[in-house]
This record gives sequence, C-alpha cells and structure tokens, in this order.
Amino acid sequence: QDERPMEEAFRGDTEEGKDVLGITLTRRHEDDDLYDDTPVSSLTQLSMLFKREAVNIQRDLSVVATRMGVAVIMGILFGVIFYKIGETDASEPKVRKKKKKK
Repeated sequence: QDERPMEEAFRGDTEEGKDVLGITLTRRHEDDDLYDDTPVSSLTQLSMLFKREAVNIQRDLSVVATRMGVAVIMGILFGVIFYKIGETDASEPKVRKKKKKK
C-alpha cells in the first residue's frame, strides 16, 4: 500500500508530466507546484470515451462478432414473426359479395 502523503503521490515522480496513475498533468503557471485542476470540456470527455471504446473494440473482436450475430439472428426472428402482418386490416370485416341471380 502506498504510504506517501497525497501531495507527494501526485507530483509526477514516475514520468515527466504524469502522476502515478499515468494521468497527464498540465501546468497552469510556470511554477511547478501548481497544476491545472479545471474540469475538461464535454467535447474532450466525449472524444476520450470514443477513443476508449474504439480501443476496447479492437482488443476483443469476438465480442463485436457475437453482438453482430445476435443482432442478425434477432432481426431474422422478428422478421419471420411479423412477416405480412400489416397486409390485411383486421378492423374491416370481410364481406362476401352476393351473386346476382339471373
């Protein structure tokens, strides 16, 4: 377990510009003690989520293939179940036309 004080743990001892968790630290001022703690924009968060999901998809292609297979099977299943279901209108009664007598 890490017994260092909190300030020391986030100084960037492991790599230049990164904390011990690998998170990039950005400087707000020239002083090395101050780091930018302002929240990132929604667009930055969204782009990071997209990148993370893309990496996860590339790592495990079998999961992607399985999801695609399930989607295709479900599509076929629902297609068969509801095939030609809207061709007739159940609200209109079927009336037989009477043949005229000669």
